[in-house]
Amino acid sequence: MKYISIQIKKALRAFVTVPCLLVILGACTDDKTYESLGEASILTTIKLNVTNPLPLLVGTDSLVSYSVAPDHATTKEVIWVSDNTEVATVDSDGRISAHKVGEANVLARSKVGYVATASLKVQVVAEIIKVKELIVTPKNPETFETSTLQLNAAIVPENATYWTVKWTSETPAIASVSETGMVTGLKSGIARIKVAALDGSGVTKTIEVKVNEVIPVTDVVVEDADRVLALSEVSKLNIKVQPENATSSALHWYSANQNVVSIDEYTGVYTVKAYGTTTLTAKLGTFEKSFEVTVAEGKINDTFMYGNNNWDIWSGNASKLEVTGDTEAEKRLTVSPVFVGGVNYKGLIYRKGETTFAPDAYPIIATRFKYKGKSEKGPNYLVNIWDTKNKGWGGYYTPTGGAKNNAMHQINLNNNQGTIHYFDLSREGYTFGSVRITSKVIIDRYIYEIWEMKVDEAGDNYMDMYWVKSFKSEEELNNFLRKENLID
Repeated sequence: MKYISIQIKKALRAFVTVPCLLVILGACTDDKTYESLGEASILTTIKLNVTNPLPLLVGTDSLVSYSVAPDHATTKEVIWVSDNTEVATVDSDGRISAHKVGEANVLARSKVGYVATASLKVQVVAEIIKVKELIVTPKNPETFETSTLQLNAAIVPENATYWTVKWTSETPAIASVSETGMVTGLKSGIARIKVAALDGSGVTKTIEVKVNEVIPVTDVVVEDADRVLALSEVSKLNIKVQPENATSSALHWYSANQNVVSIDEYTGVYTVKAYGTTTLTAKLGTFEKSFEVTVAEGKINDTFMYGNNNWDIWSGNASKLEVTGDTEAEKRLTVSPVFVGGVNYKGLIYRKGETTFAPDAYPIIATRFKYKGKSEKGPNYLVNIWDTKNKGWGGYYTPTGGAKNNAMHQINLNNNQGTIHYFDLSREGYTFGSVRITSKVIIDRYIYEIWEMKVDEAGDNYMDMYWVKSFKSEEELNNFLRKENLID
């Protein structure tokens, strides 16, 4: 801890204030020493060991527990002040008394120097609403030896007065748990983790956490094709581990250049931030292997397994846009259309920021969609892309083309899994406007439009976007769809 020292020597003071005595009296000697006045250390930190905000029932009081630093401070005295004494007062010991419903801020500050301060919001309530139930997530939790797992406790009812809980491990040899609910696996087995409400209700919840043995990884393989990434992509590397039953989820991941590709150490989820090349490294115990990855211009790989960073509603032309689905494989972007004429009618979404199209490298742009609530006439869909900065029109891509529109092709997927819409930037055909995309270009408007989504009852329709990807050829697109069991 920092502290301030003040030293004043009598010899120096004497020399400054009365120099004439040295000459007149001649009694001062150079070899005489003077004692130091010592040091004065000032408090630099006050820590309030209490829930903030602090709920208090009218007519009750609470003594605030606190600590100060440094330990060697000359004086540790603290002054307490309330900014609303009608609601709550505080005495010199830090005891807060609640008088009437409302809020007050209590300030603690060091008596000397006023360097250290700490504040506490006090909420005075008319009644205490106690906790009735604790709901712990995730369900059926599992982790590995040396790995961590965050547990969360939701309090019922939501308007309970006190939200403080305490976590403890009933099997500390198998797993430990922090005061915030972070479980650390220590050895394989079934750990029992208990969470208790601290409002006097006596409500507790004990759950079992399975701690799995870590099977060491001896090798990690990433195919060359999976090392080419797309700008703004959020995903995981498609890895294969040896042995096949090795604990791949226990791998720790690192990026050599976080400005190009950042990666979460524990989950392996990466975020692509810039064009370039970097190295991603997997580690587990003594095992370590690195992979060079490249961010390629023209490549698009928007999926929604880990959220949505790239798409938004275009100019109010959809009522809602949200990621839905329970598992990573089921995650998709669900678009709810807007009302026109008393029924849901249209949904327009766009890709945020700029999109680089490179027909020479990735001419195929494909989207996987699934619709609910089609009318007999629809839906009608199109992709509308252009560059507003250079006034260059990329074109409209519609199902049939014609009327200065480029054709957008459709593939119906197996087992009612939706539809693929794709267009070929390199294919000859009609164009919209005077400029056609024939070489690499940066587009700042990429809009996917759905019209004629009419249904009998408003609200009973939506569309799901599973992904948007670019491909080198139609053959590559079809091979990908077969690999995903979407087509035969």
